[in-house]
Amino acid sequence: MTVCGVKGRRSLSGATVRIGEAHGRDEWNSALVRAPRNDLLQSWEWGEFKQHSVGWRPTRVLLWRGDEPMAGVQLLSRRVLGVQSAHALRGPWWQDDE
Repeated sequence: MTVCGVKGRRSLSGATVRIGEAHGRDEWNSALVRAPRNDLLQSWEWGEFKQHSVGWRPTRVLLWRGDEPMAGVQLLSRRVLGVQSAHALRGPWWQDDE
């Protein structure tokens, strides 16, 4: 997967990071609840609700440092009047090193 021109694995401050889509509800929600400034509108359930109620398609992207998810964003997208539209309500979220 390519996100913002970044593919696969990269090194950041000596740590290996990788970017990719979340593989399921448990992986996504467990990473989200560990973020200090998380939001319900970034939850798996919110994305599913928006998909089934008004047709937004959720894409959930995680950034891992080693095996630990450090940041993520749930993007909701759909066509509006023939134009692709996307937004990330209350996202992205990330882990603070505090």
